[in-house]
Amino acid sequence: MILKFPAALSRPVLAAASVLLLSHSPARAQSPVPEGTSPASFAAAAKHLEIGGLFFSYMDLDGDLAKLAAIGDKLLEAARKDGIAAQIPDNLKAAPLVDALGLTSLKGLGFSSRSLGPNMFHNRALLVMPGGGKGLLKLFGNKPAPVEVASFAPKDADIAYQGEFTLSALRETMEAVLTAGGDENMLAQFKGLLDFPIPPLNMTAGEVIEQLNLKVMTTASLKEDRKFNIPGAPVSIPAVNAMVSIEGLDFIMEALLVFAGETDSVTVEKGDGFNIIKPVNALPGELDYFRPALYHDVKSKKIILTTHIDYARAALAGTDHLKDSPDFQKATSGLPAEANGMTYASAKFLKVMSGLSTEIMKSTADANGGPGAGLARELSKIAAELSATPDQGIAGTYANVPEGMLFLSNTMENHKHTLVQAAAVPLGIAAAAFGANSNVAQALGRARGEAPAKDEAEETPDNDPAAPNKTVRSNLQQVAFAAQTWFIDNPSAKEVTYEQLVAAELLFDITPAFGEQYKGLKLSRTGGRVSVKLKDGDDVSFAYPAVTD
Repeated sequence: MILKFPAALSRPVLAAASVLLLSHSPARAQSPVPEGTSPASFAAAAKHLEIGGLFFSYMDLDGDLAKLAAIGDKLLEAARKDGIAAQIPDNLKAAPLVDALGLTSLKGLGFSSRSLGPNMFHNRALLVMPGGGKGLLKLFGNKPAPVEVASFAPKDADIAYQGEFTLSALRETMEAVLTAGGDENMLAQFKGLLDFPIPPLNMTAGEVIEQLNLKVMTTASLKEDRKFNIPGAPVSIPAVNAMVSIEGLDFIMEALLVFAGETDSVTVEKGDGFNIIKPVNALPGELDYFRPALYHDVKSKKIILTTHIDYARAALAGTDHLKDSPDFQKATSGLPAEANGMTYASAKFLKVMSGLSTEIMKSTADANGGPGAGLARELSKIAAELSATPDQGIAGTYANVPEGMLFLSNTMENHKHTLVQAAAVPLGIAAAAFGANSNVAQALGRARGEAPAKDEAEETPDNDPAAPNKTVRSNLQQVAFAAQTWFIDNPSAKEVTYEQLVAAELLFDITPAFGEQYKGLKLSRTGGRVSVKLKDGDDVSFAYPAVTD
């Protein structure tokens, strides 16, 4: 279908209504568009979209944003005449501002979806921009190239992402916006900032911006044999090995190595073709699983922030990569090998996230009780049915093509689902608000000294004999983490109390669950052990390391 509306302001409502009424199945015949009435940009979209599937839609935007800008100019002029906008520069016009942002280069939007089998769909979307995007739309790379993350991420990666950011286009865009804004002083100040020197880099701010054409790759692998307990949360989450690689920022490394070498809190290791910056001390508590480091590969000019050095080295030198994973190959079937960006999530990741989501919704509904709990549980079931977890991974790409920016994906959602879920959001918000109101009412009752409901009064924190120790130790860990932040923010402080941490809003006031007392606790910059006594007489403690500036 082709949607074209004469009034730009009525577009959102009419577009949604037309999509719902005219979205078709292959068996339903469509009325042909009279010859000569199709917008010129439709032909560009038709080259990339698929007609005859579950969903097809095209929305012509040519000239609409210019019309909105013209309306804005009329409103600005009226405000000036009425004297309510005296501070707005006379030269400020909405039309050139919209054009400077590049929004007028967007001529249309096209969408299509088709089935790939049970719970899987192939989706396409095109931002029609003949000749390429302008302004802000130039920030997402240039020509497509082979997707590198597939040959960089380890074979067992459960999450992979690659994106290009042509941040050098910001300078041109900002100058165009300020020129369109009509304030010559602001434009002069901006140009002055561009000439501001950055001594450690021996460059000006403008020269730095000119070099900010970045390729960012992120990858993570779940480690289900190691779980972390989240304080106050009903679920535990698996550990991850992860890294973020940035290309195009290599010019800062020399200055960064000099700076790191002058501090006592990190170490610098220089080897054959690499540099490593890592903290001297291990992370506290359970977080000691992670060994964060900044790895600089000289040959590839990649700067990699990683949870584990070996994870980064395996990506750079290993032979088994994500492209060899059967799940990745299935998830990316039919997607282009060359693009400006890619996102991938494995079947294992989807199942783990679905399981965590189900546990959280169920435990929240059970904990809330009272009015609205049943509805909340039913909504969680419906949500699980609407987003069934597939038995394969999902993936998507985006690429700059001559006709604009093309997005392709293989996922469990299609464009029709997007409309249905958007319609369901208000109902979900209403149910959540109802449940929250019930919780607030109970909290106010406790504040007034009213006895809790029978079920609430008889509820025990956990039937597990070890639960008190786990819960209290987790609370002490929170206190220790907050203290570490306090000492970093207050270099001269040697000691901090629990009350100071709460007052500084680094910690919520913890409600004792087993007769323990947190008030009066003191923690030292030099490290030590913080402990409390439970009502049954048991001591629970947590060891925390020293903080070094």
